[in-house]
Amino acid sequence: MAASRVSTTPFTYHAAIQACVKARASRQALQFFREMADNAAVSACRVGTSYRKALKLFREMVGSRVSKTACTYNAAVNACEKGGRWDQ
Repeated sequence: MAASRVSTTPFTYHAAIQACVKARASRQALQFFREMADNAAVSACRVGTSYRKALKLFREMVGSRVSKTACTYNAAVNACEKGGRWDQ
């Protein structure tokens, strides 16, 4: 979704997943769900100042087909900053 320049919010993910359900495109629906969940998980680690977990999730996302958004990168950088690990 990020590659298409669509603003990625919970509402856009929900709409995309619902469209996939109606089109019986379960694989794409699961991809959108995974993308949304991974982005949210990295953000949650940032809030909880768990930079190690944020980086682990981020690295897993890099190795997968999950799209990363500006929010994902920002959350990972902020988690490192809050953890005192700006050099990561």
